[in-house]
Amino acid sequence: MGSEECMQSLLDIADQCYPPLLFKEKALGIINEYRIYKAQQHNYIDYQRKGLKMDYGKRLKRHCDGLNRLLEDAKKEYPDATLYLSTGYTLHLMSSTSHNDRGAPQRDNVLESETLEADGGDW
Repeated sequence: MGSEECMQSLLDIADQCYPPLLFKEKALGIINEYRIYKAQQHNYIDYQRKGLKMDYGKRLKRHCDGLNRLLEDAKKEYPDATLYLSTGYTLHLMSSTSHNDRGAPQRDNVLESETLEADGGDW
């Protein structure tokens, strides 16, 4: 079964589930992410084949756009959601602010976290 047939099967199953709209929305999101991933893989192979360097600016923008979409999605459930980069270069998706009025960390607001391999500080 090819990837397009698999995607259609996923959508067919979505129509039979309850609530169908919610599942179908999730399925379409997964399919869209898969298509973006395949396009990125294809573009990367083309760059390698042609001996060209990747356009890092476009890639960085694409990832930042993805983070912005993630934050928009989180705000549907948590209106005060934010992204917070801690000193240890861990990016946190937070349900609300990272610190309270007294400056104390509010780690209970962390929804998800991922470590970035980064270096530097404030310019």
